[in-house]
Amino acid sequence: MLMIHFHGIDDVGHTYGPYSAEWNEKVAEVDGYIEQLIEQLPESTLILLFPDHGMHSVEGDSELGNHGNLILDDIETYIILVQK
Repeated sequence: MLMIHFHGIDDVGHTYGPYSAEWNEKVAEVDGYIEQLIEQLPESTLILLFPDHGMHSVEGDSELGNHGNLILDDIETYIILVQK
């Protein structure tokens, strides 16, 4: 079992807000890293991809994205299962 945490999406989300152009660029960058990792894995490997939390937009703060509240944007996540 191997666990990898790509923290950059969270950092960019806090700074620029979720779904901002910068956030979308970081998601695409991390997607490329994941693609490279999957290419190196042996056949029949089960891959589980999931975030640790969601994020909501905020205004009037030093950051444009935040999480930790009991709201759907912060607690709703997804799980992607891939069989190579």
